[in-house]
Amino acid sequence: MQLQITCPYCGKIMEITSSSAQNQDVICELCGSPINDEVKIAITNYQPPVKAENLGQAQVQKTPFPKSDLISPTNQATNVPSFTSQGSQSMRPPINGALLVFPQIQKQVQIQSNQNDFYFGRNSILPLVSPQDYDTEWLNSISRVRKDNYNRIIHQHFRIQKDSTGNYSIEDSLSRWGTWVNRQQIKGRGAIPLANGDKIELMLSKPDTKQIVPFEIMFYC
Repeated sequence: MQLQITCPYCGKIMEITSSSAQNQDVICELCGSPINDEVKIAITNYQPPVKAENLGQAQVQKTPFPKSDLISPTNQATNVPSFTSQGSQSMRPPINGALLVFPQIQKQVQIQSNQNDFYFGRNSILPLVSPQDYDTEWLNSISRVRKDNYNRIIHQHFRIQKDSTGNYSIEDSLSRWGTWVNRQQIKGRGAIPLANGDKIELMLSKPDTKQIVPFEIMFYC
């Protein structure tokens, strides 16, 4: 029996066989949350598929960034370049260096062409997010960039490097909750190549809620 399970925490849709799910715990492939209850419900409500033409597969909905409860959200800036709508190896933004685009909050950060090391952390993104528009408490899941007494960076969520040939890579060895590139967890795996159009994701949570919000970062170079 083939079951289609939607993770209630991050929206990931997975295909799971009932035989493999009955004797072991089932976790979400994306966020790692337990989904045993969803599997039991799917088995109880299972109905044989009906043959039909042109049936499209279900799509994962884009998760919006949680809005603030302080006041009604203001109108967000809409000057995000049009190339942020889809990631593609063939898309080249008109920039020197590289660009990190945050489509959920319609903001971006440029990495200068002469910048070989870029350190990303919570204090990198907080200045871009208005607490009157968004619930910034979710961003506490992102590790901070920290420096020692000699102004040397000793901690960050992830680090982007450019080598002598102009190629970029990303590494996460210090974050608390990890980093995903194109849906693959990279924490502890060393430097991973970054290509134009790659999607970086951080899984955000906050106290007193079981929800997990994927925070999307599109990389362009």
